[in-house]
Amino acid sequence: MTKLHAAVAVLVAVLLPAYSWRDGSGWLAWSMFSKSQTFRLSLQVADKFGRTRVVNPTELAKFADAETATYLMGSEHFRQSPVGSAFVGSLPGLAGLACRTVPEPVRATVMLEIRKTLDDQPVPYTATVNCS
Repeated sequence: MTKLHAAVAVLVAVLLPAYSWRDGSGWLAWSMFSKSQTFRLSLQVADKFGRTRVVNPTELAKFADAETATYLMGSEHFRQSPVGSAFVGSLPGLAGLACRTVPEPVRATVMLEIRKTLDDQPVPYTATVNCS
């Protein structure tokens, strides 16, 4: 192996993944089920008459694929799972699914709360979408 190959290997296998952990996302590191946390989902949908309905996350399961549905069911209470952080980037999509649960929806809001440990305070993440 040449020095160039060794340098490229260190860059790709060590430095880039380490950098992605530094920014908190781990998007360049292998992170599949490497940690577990608790998460809870809360959803609200407003209709055209101004009424707001609380939607149980389990209702979204019928619109999701089987793997995602497994993690949506029961997530109105804190659940321990390795996928809480994965939902952060999917909040607008989950809010869009919530639009499908109410007749004549106008706006849907989803809040994801994540606790890294059972003793931590929940960190909230929120997304709101207009239903159309």
